Amino acid sequence: SQGGCSQDRLHIHADRLDPELGRQLKDQLGHGQVVSDHWTDLAPVHGHQYRALWIEGAELQQNPFQLVHDQLVAERGETYANTHMGQHTLAVVGETDAQGRPGFILIDGGGSAEEWLLGHAHTPR
Repeated sequence: SQGGCSQDRLHIHADRLDPELGRQLKDQLGHGQVVSDHWTDLAPVHGHQYRALWIEGAELQQNPFQLVHDQLVAERGETYANTHMGQHTLAVVGETDAQGRPGFILIDGGGSAEEWLLGHAHTPR
């Protein structure tokens, strides 16, 4: 998100997920709490609220930015979505579900994706 980054521009991190947060995500996925038909609120991370969506498939065929945008349109309308996308942080995590099917967990929130990454998650901001 614009408020959660220091570079004032879109940037992408390719990094490892913080192990503790990864376990929490895997647990929620395994218990059917992260699903493909609606966004699920996650436990706050460093005071920031996130939500997650399961995307099934070995390859990411859907545009994560479009998925978040479409959800914002559904929740608050086109104008809001077009003017507030910059306030959202996205993270895409490769994972397997409880049945061993490959997919991705799309995480959306207002903090910084760096909070989810190894070496960043416990760094005070």
